[in-house]
Amino acid sequence: MATRFVKQIATGNASGNDINNCMSLAYFKIRSFSAGDEVLFIGSFTSTIDIDSGGTSGNPITYKGVNASGVDDGTKATVTVSYTNHGIRIDVNHVLVENFESSQTNTGNYSCFAINGSISNNSDANDAIHLRDCIAIANGGNGDGFTIVSAPNSDTKATFTRCEA
Repeated sequence: MATRFVKQIATGNASGNDINNCMSLAYFKIRSFSAGDEVLFIGSFTSTIDIDSGGTSGNPITYKGVNASGVDDGTKATVTVSYTNHGIRIDVNHVLVENFESSQTNTGNYSCFAINGSISNNSDANDAIHLRDCIAIANGGNGDGFTIVSAPNSDTKATFTRCEA
């Protein structure tokens, strides 16, 4: 179980291994993570956060906003997207997404938080996708704050705790 740190722009050697060496969002997008990992997001982001690494039943991957020191004190990472895509797109199950604020300011049909793809978790669907302390700030178009965008033949369930839209 590893802890990785992410900022919009990399710092230090960009390994993501500690607060002084945060990986960039671009590098995060091509990385894979393993069950039990914790991926901590610091600051503001201006492009979509694609969540495409999931854990296992009872051992999810946690994606969490934290403060500038890398501490979970309730500080939210902010995502503001103004182009044709969702703010945060979740394409896998067995994840916990926590402490994010997301805005989608484009006029299209895009969401702040989107569950997307043919993800299925029939045997333990109640452990699929959890969002906690997430806020959909604004949506400039026809999309929703939180939405299942496309999930054909999916029985995935999502739980929302202290989320606002």
